[in-house]
Amino acid sequence: MVLEGFMAACGQTVVSTGVSKLLTLLVAIQSAALASFGGGPDFDPKYYVDIPLRYSLNETARAFDALPRLQNNTIPPRVLEQFLSQYFELADSNVIADAPKDFNRIPQNFLPLVHNPQVRKWALQIHELWLELSRKISPSVAMNPNKNTLLPLNNTVLVPGARFREVYYWDSYWVIKGLLVSGMTDTAKGVIENLMELAERYGFVPNGARIYYENRSQTPLLSMMIRAVYEKTHDKALLKRALPILLREHAFWTSEPHEVRVRDKNGDEHRLSRFWAHWNSPRPESFTIDTHVARGMNKSRAAQLYHDIATAAESGWDFSSRWMEDQQNLRTLRTSMIIPVDLNAFLFQMEKNVEYFASILGNQTIQTQFASAASDRQRAIQRILWSRKRGQWFDAWLSPNGCSFSENDNKTIVYEWKQKRLTYASNFVPLWAGVLPKGDPRRALVVEALNKSGLVLPAGIATSLRNTGQQWDFPNAWAPLVDMVIEGLDASGIPRGKMMAKAISQSWIRSNYEAYHQVGKMLEKYDATSCGKIGGGGEYNLQTGFGWSNGVVLSLLQKYGWPADKPLFCPDAL
Repeated sequence: MVLEGFMAACGQTVVSTGVSKLLTLLVAIQSAALASFGGGPDFDPKYYVDIPLRYSLNETARAFDALPRLQNNTIPPRVLEQFLSQYFELADSNVIADAPKDFNRIPQNFLPLVHNPQVRKWALQIHELWLELSRKISPSVAMNPNKNTLLPLNNTVLVPGARFREVYYWDSYWVIKGLLVSGMTDTAKGVIENLMELAERYGFVPNGARIYYENRSQTPLLSMMIRAVYEKTHDKALLKRALPILLREHAFWTSEPHEVRVRDKNGDEHRLSRFWAHWNSPRPESFTIDTHVARGMNKSRAAQLYHDIATAAESGWDFSSRWMEDQQNLRTLRTSMIIPVDLNAFLFQMEKNVEYFASILGNQTIQTQFASAASDRQRAIQRILWSRKRGQWFDAWLSPNGCSFSENDNKTIVYEWKQKRLTYASNFVPLWAGVLPKGDPRRALVVEALNKSGLVLPAGIATSLRNTGQQWDFPNAWAPLVDMVIEGLDASGIPRGKMMAKAISQSWIRSNYEAYHQVGKMLEKYDATSCGKIGGGGEYNLQTGFGWSNGVVLSLLQKYGWPADKPLFCPDAL
């Protein structure tokens, strides 16, 4: 079953994947809950699509339909509360707390470069958080797929925390980095195995392990996770298991509609990739929010907006002025018509990793194929996305009506495009991904551009320079972006870059510690403008936990350590 499609730019058709009867019911309950309970700051639409059913789907649907309604068709709050209590389990009842077997309260050789007792104590507290975030999926999930939106997985899962009760794709890379610092190699392998199981099931790794995420993927970092674990273990069996899965994932990202063709100023054609969700309806986990955003639009325009909302979710940047034509207006999202800098840097990395894995396994055919693919993408990134004048890369916006057919086959669409030269942390991801080879003089241009960008602030790296109220904009700083910027600067080979990397690392660690000292939690995001200030904005309340924040702090402490005489508190608190 598929939903009705619509024609997007240049005649491309967007078709949604199927909607299950379970999701249809849960979305109806979500809408009823909003009408009954009101949409205050604590109302979380995701909760209502996460709760498992106690009884059969048909019985629950009949009971819901039979609930008394008021004249305005709303359900009395007490009646709805009783219904939810009677017919549903708690949202996290289908996961079981798990203590990974390779967890040790004081890991062997833990953070040997950390000599400050205060820092070491805090790092061990972060290490302990793996126990809070470790889960096993209940066997009831696989036995009762019509009662659960959660996807069954065989190994321990590490959830981000709070409302995020399931595993997420790109979060897992930074979780794995932290697990490896904690000496939890087997758990890290299990996280990868879960993602590979999902990739085998769907042909790609979904955004997260819920049925409502089946319509999209997320930033493709599986190969980086595999490489991180391989470099720790030298486990060739892992590479052998992973290689065909990575080939399938690569095909997903390098075929239409994800792949697009563009011409450079010399008339040469290049292939690059974009985010593209197979969805043109409100997201089930945010149905009430999405329908509110699209209010007043006609059916076709709303479908396009829903598609671009889901596509922004596939990017991981949900939401940001980066994807908006009018940077203050979410209704002007154009995510599916943008060639993102970071996505193509990640795919270049994937291609280099597959080349590397194939060389280890002695598969010369795949090694040669992916060396060529990486070279082609590297050239395309430099021809289409690079700005020598600005010393950084910029997203390319595709013209919605400016396209022609390829001269090679006279049937493949080739888009017109232009760079949108606005400053985002993503502009510097190619430095981290190694798009510029060692010794390339352009690396110095990138370091200087970042230094002058306005993104480097007292408490980390701002996501953008524009404060829109969206969470992937100024002043928020996110652990994965901060980590990629630091790693890119450190690997640049430029002395100034290395100095910047260490300074940013120290300011980030201090800010994380100060916030932890204040609220007793690791947080999803922080405010880059002031040490210890927490982040905000977006469509849900600030979340705690938090998987990737924990992983980045541990990996930075592993890399840089902390001298015994260096204070940990924010400079203005000393």
